[in-house]
Amino acid sequence: MPSRGILLLLLVVGLVEQRHCRLICHYTTWSQGRANPYSYRIEDIPGELCTHVVYNFVGVDSEEYELALLQREIDVVQNGFGRFIDLKQRFPDLKMYVAVGGWDHGGATFSRMAAFRNRRKKFVDSVVKFMARYGFDGIELVWLYPGSVERGGTNNDKDNFVYLVDDLKTAFLKARQPWEVTIQVPADHTRFEVGYDQALLCESADYVHIAGYDLRGSWTGFADVHSPLKDRPHDQGIYKGLNVQDGVESWLKSGCAPNRVVLGVPFLGRTYVLRSSQQNGLGSPTSGPGPKGQHTYSEGYLGYFEICQKLKERNWRMLWDSIGQCPYAYRGNQWIGYENEQSLKEKVDFVTRKGLAGVYAFSLDLDDYRGIIVIVAVVLLGVVCDCVAKPKRLICYFTNWSHARPKEYSYQIEDIPGELCTHVAYAFVGVDEATSTVVSLKPEYDDDQAGFERFRELKSTFPHLKLIVSVGGWTHGGAPFSKMAATRETRLQFITSAVTFMERHDLDGLEIVWLWPGASERAGKREDKDNFYHLVSELKNAFQRVGRDWEVSIQVPVDRARITVGYQQEWLCGAADFVHLAGYDLRGPWTGRADVHSILRRRPHDTDYFLTFTIQSGVASWLSKGCRPEQIVLGLPMYARTYELKNSTNTKPGAESSGPGEMGPITKDPGVLGYFELCEMLKDGNWTFSWDKMAEGPYVHRDGQWIGYENEDSLAVKTIYVDTKGLGGIYAYTLDLDDYRDMGPLTVKVVLLLMHLLLLAPQTTHCAEKESRLVCYFTNWSPERAGEYAFNVNDIPVDLCTHVTYSFAGVDEHTFELKPTNRKYDILQQGYENFGNLKIANPELKLMLAVGGWAHGAQPFQRMAATLTGREIFITSVIDFLKRYAFDGVEIVWLWPGSPDRGGTPSDKDNFYLLISELKSAFRDAGHEDWDVAVQVPLERDRLNHGYHQSQLCRVADYLYVTGYDLRGSWNGFTDVHSPLNSRLFDMGALRDLNVKAGVGNWIKKGCPASKIVLGVALFGRTYTLVNSETHGLTAPVSGPGIPGPHTAEGGYWAYFEICQEMKQSAWSVDWDEQGQCPFAYRGNQWVGYENDISLAEKANYARFQKLGGVYAFSLDLDDYRGKCGARYPLLTALRNAYKPKKLCPDDDENVFAIDREPCELA
Repeated sequence: MPSRGILLLLLVVGLVEQRHCRLICHYTTWSQGRANPYSYRIEDIPGELCTHVVYNFVGVDSEEYELALLQREIDVVQNGFGRFIDLKQRFPDLKMYVAVGGWDHGGATFSRMAAFRNRRKKFVDSVVKFMARYGFDGIELVWLYPGSVERGGTNNDKDNFVYLVDDLKTAFLKARQPWEVTIQVPADHTRFEVGYDQALLCESADYVHIAGYDLRGSWTGFADVHSPLKDRPHDQGIYKGLNVQDGVESWLKSGCAPNRVVLGVPFLGRTYVLRSSQQNGLGSPTSGPGPKGQHTYSEGYLGYFEICQKLKERNWRMLWDSIGQCPYAYRGNQWIGYENEQSLKEKVDFVTRKGLAGVYAFSLDLDDYRGIIVIVAVVLLGVVCDCVAKPKRLICYFTNWSHARPKEYSYQIEDIPGELCTHVAYAFVGVDEATSTVVSLKPEYDDDQAGFERFRELKSTFPHLKLIVSVGGWTHGGAPFSKMAATRETRLQFITSAVTFMERHDLDGLEIVWLWPGASERAGKREDKDNFYHLVSELKNAFQRVGRDWEVSIQVPVDRARITVGYQQEWLCGAADFVHLAGYDLRGPWTGRADVHSILRRRPHDTDYFLTFTIQSGVASWLSKGCRPEQIVLGLPMYARTYELKNSTNTKPGAESSGPGEMGPITKDPGVLGYFELCEMLKDGNWTFSWDKMAEGPYVHRDGQWIGYENEDSLAVKTIYVDTKGLGGIYAYTLDLDDYRDMGPLTVKVVLLLMHLLLLAPQTTHCAEKESRLVCYFTNWSPERAGEYAFNVNDIPVDLCTHVTYSFAGVDEHTFELKPTNRKYDILQQGYENFGNLKIANPELKLMLAVGGWAHGAQPFQRMAATLTGREIFITSVIDFLKRYAFDGVEIVWLWPGSPDRGGTPSDKDNFYLLISELKSAFRDAGHEDWDVAVQVPLERDRLNHGYHQSQLCRVADYLYVTGYDLRGSWNGFTDVHSPLNSRLFDMGALRDLNVKAGVGNWIKKGCPASKIVLGVALFGRTYTLVNSETHGLTAPVSGPGIPGPHTAEGGYWAYFEICQEMKQSAWSVDWDEQGQCPFAYRGNQWVGYENDISLAEKANYARFQKLGGVYAFSLDLDDYRGKCGARYPLLTALRNAYKPKKLCPDDDENVFAIDREPCELA
C-alpha cells in the first residue's frame, strides 16, 4: 500500500479543485426608463446565467468626496439597491457588485478625491458603510481615465489611483470582509503611460477588468469594428496595437496573473455615416456617427437588440473581419461594427487559451433580452462551463538514496503515493564528466535493485501519472554540467544519451538541476550562462525531432545574484516547457541567523543580499522576463532547517545562531530535519510555537534550539498564492521527508479522509455530494423574544436549507411519550402545524423533529430507554407525531447518555443503542423507511467512552450529527474560541484532541462512513469576563462568563446578531486564531470567541473536502436574521455558498433557456 504523507496531502487539497470562470453581467439603472416593452428592470436580470452582476453606477461627491447616488429616484426611492440585492434570494450563488464612475461621471471628481489621503479616507469609509448597509460583495472602480487631461485628470492621478485601490483593499481587510476591489482599465496603450501603474495595480486589485471595446468609433473618422481581436494591415499610428489581444498582453506582461484578469465584451455596436456609399470596407472614411437608435437614443451607438432588428430589413450586407474576428454590416451610407455569436465565441476561446478569469458583458439591456438571449445564453454561458484553468500539477520527488534508511524508515518506490501526484520525479541521475552522457549516480539501486524498472512500473498502477527524471542535484555539483555544456559536440553527446535513456525507461520528461551555472563556488564559468540556454534549447529541439512530446523542465533559483551570473531568463522562458522555482533553502545555518527557509514575502530584517531573496520576488523576477505564469512550478519543502541559537532568549526570526541544530536520528544531516522527524520531536509539547506573518511560515524553539519548517497552514497559504498568481503548480521536495509513516499529530484517519478526496478529484464538482444536506434549526422559544427579535416559522429562509429541524420536543418522564416542551407555542399557537405547512410551498424541503436538548436534561431519556416497554411507548408516539404533522424524521438529542455530570448510568450506553436501533426498525415496519433517524453526538472522548457504542450507532442510525461547537467555554477558566478546527500547541490533556478535525476523524475511525456524518456549526459565540483586561489573547485567565446578551439574556453566550451589533456600536479589537481558524474579539474586560463568514467557510470547505453528509447550523434565530449589520442571514448564506449542498445547486439542464422562443434572426 503506498504511503500518504501529511504535507503532500495538504498540498493536494489545495490543488485539486477546479477554478470556474466568471461571467459578469452589467445592469444599468437608466435602462428602465425606456418605453415598454424595452424598459429593462432589475427583475429582468438573468441571475441564473451570470456569476456576478454589477449595478451601474454610483459616483463620487464633488464636494464631500464620499460615495454619491447618481440616480436617487431609482436607487433609493424605487428601492433599486434593495431590489438588486434581493436577487440573492432567487440566486444564492450570485455575487453583487456596485460600479463607481462611468463615462458620464467624468474623471475630475475622482482626481480631486484621490489627490489627498484625508479625501480618500472619506471616500473609503463611505464605501465600507455602503457595502455593509446593502450587502454588496464587491466594488468596481470605473475611473475614465486617470491622468487624461481631456477627462479632468492630472499628472498625479497615476500614483493616486494606486493609493486609492490600496486604501480600499486595506479597509476591507480591516473590516474583515471578503469584499473584492476590481478596477476597469483600458486596452488602449495610449492611456497606460499617463494614468496606470500597471504593475502596482495588478498587485493591489483583486481583479482587473479590461475594456475590450470602444477601441474605435465615429470619433476616428473611419469605419471600423470597435472590438478587434488583433491588428489588421490598416491599423497604423496610434491604432497599431489598439486591439483586444495586445491590450490583454500588456497587462499580463506587467505582472497581472491571468486568473485575475477579466475581459470586457460589448453588447453594443458602433455606427457611422460613410462619406461615400461606394467606399464601404474597413477603414473607409466617414462623416460622423450613425443616427440615434430608437430606444438607446444615442448617436453612433446601437444596442444589439436594435442591430438585429435593423438587419432583418432588406438590403443590408453583412461581412466578416477575418483578422479582427468581428462582423460588420452596411447599407447605403450606413455602417455598423458589432458583435455576434461567432465573434463572441472567438473572444471566449481567447479567454480560455490565455487562462483568464472570465468575461464581463456590457450591458444586459443591450442584448436581445426580449427575444431569445442569444449572446448570453448560448455563447457567454460557455465561459462558465469551458473556461477552466489548465490543470495544476503536483510533482512529487522520489530520492534513490532514501531506500537505505533503517527498517520502517526505508522509502521504496512502492511507497510512492501515485494517486496523490500528477508527476513523479526520480532524483537523481548525473552527467558523466568524461563522456558527457547520462549516468546513474546510484547503480547499486538504479540497476542492481531495478530502481529504474520499478519506477517505470508505477504507470501500471497509476496510468495518469507522468514520470520525470531529474539530472544533477546538490551533491552532483556543477562541474560536470559546465564541462558538458561548454561545446556543441559535448552537448550533443549528452542529448543523444538522454533520448536513449528516455526511450529505454518510458519516461515523460527530463529536469535539469544544475546548481548553479556561473557560480564560481560550484565550479562554474562565465560562459555557463549562455551554454545553459543552448543546452535547454537543443534538448527540446532534439525531443521534437524524434517525434516525442517529452517535457524539458529546469530547476532555477529565486536568488537575484545567482540569476545574474547564470541564467538568461528571457531565453530560458522561451526554451523550457516548465520552470521549477526552488522556494526553499532561502535561509539556513550558513547565514549565521535563525530563520524560516521558505519565505513568501520580505520582512523588515531582510536587507542587502536577502532583500529580494523571497518566493514573491523570485516569481516576479521570472514573470517579468517573459515566463508565462502557468509555466512556473513552485517548489516547497517537506523538511525543516534547524539552528543553535547564540542567545536562547532572542528567538525571533533573524536571531543570531552559532550553527546548525541537532541532527535528525534518521536523516543524519546537520541543520536538517525531515518533517516526519519533526512530528516526533514536537510530540512532547514543550516547544514554543510562533508564526512569521510575512514569510507565512511556522517556527518553534526550546532551550536554544530553533526550527523553521512548513505545516498545513503555511502550505495552504502558499497554495493559495500559487492559485492567485495563476502558476502551473507545486513540486514537493521530497516524499521521503514527509510524515510517510504517519508518525505525527495528524494520524492515519485524517490521511484516509484526504485520500478519499483525491481519488474522487476527477469527479469533484462545484457542489457538495449528491445526498448532502444543510440542516437549519428553528427553536420554539425564539418566537417569545420581544418586538422585532421574535423569530417565527414564517421567518425561516427555506431557500437556504435542505432540511429544517424543529427544536425541541421532549420525553414525558412518567408516560414515556413524546411531549411538547413549549405547549403554548407548539400546540396553542400551532407551531407544529405551521412548521409542517412549510412543505406546501416547498415540497422538496425535509422537516425534522429534534427531541431533547440541554435544558431537557438526561433523566427522561434514561428512564424511558431503560426498558423495552418504555422504548416502545416512546417510539409509537414518535410515529404518530410524524404522521400527524408530515415530518420526515427525528433527531435524538440525549445530552449525554452515561455522563455522571448529567445523572447518567453505565446502562445508558447499551440502552441508547437499543433505542436508536428499535426506532429505525419501527420506521421500517410502519412502511416509512424513508424517515430519518439522526443522533446528535459529541466529540469529547470521555463522553463517548461513557455513553456511545460508536461503531454500532453508525450502523443503525441514518445520520450522526456531530457537535462541532461548545468545545470550550467559561467553565474552562480561560478564554478560547469554542469551535477550533485544529489542535493548537496550548491544547493539552483532554483538550488536545477536542477540535473539529480530530473529533470527526475519531468517528470515522470507529467505522462511520463520512457520508453519514453531519458537522454542526454555531451561529453564536461564547463570552468571558477577563481577570485582567490587558491580558486578552487566547488562554487568558477569566473570572467567569461574559455579560448576558440584550436579547438572548444568558451569561457566557451571545447570538451572532448581538455580536455584530455590539461591534458596530463600540470599538472592539478583533483577532484571529490562526490554528483554530476562528475569530475572537475583546473590549475592556469582555471577550468573545465566535464564528464569522470566513471561519464558517473554512468548516464548510472541510466538510465538502471530506465528503461529509452535510453541515447543520444551530440556530437560525442567532444569525443576523433582521439584517441589522448588513444583508440578512450573513452566516447561513456564507455557509450555504461555501458548502453548496447538491439540492441547492442547479441541475445542468437548468441552464438551458428560452429554447421555445423565436430568436431575433438576421436577414
